[in-house]
This record gives sequence, C-alpha cells and structure tokens, in this order.
Amino acid sequence: MSKVINGKVYDTDKARLVADADNGCLPGDLDYYCEALYRKRTGEYFLHVEGGARSIMAKSCGSNSWSGSSEIRPLSYDAAEAWAEKNMDGDAYQEAFGEIEEDGGETARLTFTLPAGLKERLEREAALRALSRGAGARSPGSSKQMSVRPGARRPCWDRR
Repeated sequence: MSKVINGKVYDTDKARLVADADNGCLPGDLDYYCEALYRKRTGEYFLHVEGGARSIMAKSCGSNSWSGSSEIRPLSYDAAEAWAEKNMDGDAYQEAFGEIEEDGGETARLTFTLPAGLKERLEREAALRALSRGAGARSPGSSKQMSVRPGARRPCWDRR
C-alpha cells in the first residue's frame, strides 16, 4: 500500500517491516485486525492498519452494509517506540530501537529550540543508528489479545 500524507510518501513495499501485531483472526475474518510497524529509509516510522468489517476499521458502504478497510498512519519516533514497547518482546525491541541503558546513573534534561529541519534530520539520524531513548535529541493506538511477529518477513495480512 502506498499513500502520500502531508507531502511524504509512505509505501509498505519500500519500507522495512519492523514488527506486526494481530488479534489472531485470519485476514478474511470479519473480526480481523492487524497493525504493522514500518520504518522508511529516512528513519521515519508508520503503521499500516487493516481490519475486517466487524473491527474498528469497519467502513460503511451503503444501507446497513459494512466493509473492512486499511490505512497508513505516520508515527513520530516516540510513538513508534511506544508501539514497539507495547507490542514487541524485549529482544526484538532492542534490536529495532537499540539497547536500553539500565545503569541508574544521573541524567540531566535539556530544553532548547532547533530549526524544524535540523530536528527532523537529528531524529532520522538517531533512528538510522538505532540510538537508545536518551542518546539522541528528540521531542518530549480490539479487545482481543494481540500476537506479535517481530521482524516478520511477510506482514500479518499476507499469510499463506
């Protein structure tokens, strides 16, 4: 799926699948729901969300008729990291976002203003290098249990 959002192209065929999570239903099921986290070459993240006619992705298509749908949702680095923390196991998370420092050492918070372009470049560079949460400059989403396939070769909706 490819979509242009705010002048940026998000393409599931060109981006790298980081992980996906689904509710255990098969793609043809009315209750099917799946989220797949992707990372673009630029370091930007997005979710490809897909669901059946009885999921939160249901769309009305006429008088008392419903269909499943899919959409792409751009994510900030922080939102992608939060999604991964919720949906991935520890090893897969650290592989995607870098090792977590648990040294308990003292930290200091800095607040400063940067031009928007520089901020985006820093976030992309941090994502490309898989820097841990505090290592780069960055700014301070079915009722069923989701199953996760970190770094899957095929997204959850393409099972054969």
